[in-house]
Amino acid sequence: MSAETDLVRIARIGDSVFAVVITLLAYRVHIPDAQVLAAGELRPLVPFVRDLSALLMSFFVASMFWISHWRVFRRMQHSDLKYVALNIAYLGTLILLPISTSLVSAADGTRIGSVAYSVNLFCIATAGFFMRRHARRLDPQVFSRGLVLMTPVLLMLMFGGAAIVSLWWPALAPWIWGLTLVTPWIDNRWGVGRNS
Repeated sequence: MSAETDLVRIARIGDSVFAVVITLLAYRVHIPDAQVLAAGELRPLVPFVRDLSALLMSFFVASMFWISHWRVFRRMQHSDLKYVALNIAYLGTLILLPISTSLVSAADGTRIGSVAYSVNLFCIATAGFFMRRHARRLDPQVFSRGLVLMTPVLLMLMFGGAAIVSLWWPALAPWIWGLTLVTPWIDNRWGVGRNS
C-alpha cells in the first residue's frame, strides 16, 4: 500500500470524526417545545440560548482544529504507524468535545463547566502538537519553513491558561476560548500555511 493511500485513509477517518463530532454538537441542543414558544416568555428560552451559544463556540473551535489538521495533511508525503497512533489519539480527544460542550452549557459560568471544556481543548491541542512534531520528523523538507509547532504550542498555552483561570474566574474562560479563533490566521501567516 502506498504512502499516498495511507495518508488519504488517515485523512478520511479524521474528516469523518470531525463530521460526527460537529453533528453531535447540534444534536444536543434542547429546543423548547411549542407551548413554551407560543407563550412568548423569554425565561424558558435561557437553556436554549445557552446550548446554542455553547454549540456555536464549539463549532468554531472544532473548525479551527480541522483547519489545523487539514493544513498538515495537505503537505505530508509520508506516514508511519506512530503517526497513525498519534492521529487516533488526536481524534480520541476530539470525540470528547460534545461531552465537554454539554458540561459548559449545563454548568454555564461555573468552575466545573469551564475547567472541563478548557481541559478538553488543552488535550486536543496537545495531541495536535505531537502530531505536528512527528509530521515534521517524517517530512523535514516539507515542514522546514515556517514555525510548524507555533500554533499548537500557542493553543496549549491558551487552553491551559483558560483551565487555570477557570478555577478562580470561570466567566473569563470563554473570552480566552474566543481569542484562540485567530490561530488559523497566525498559522497561515507564520506556521504550516506559510509558502504552501
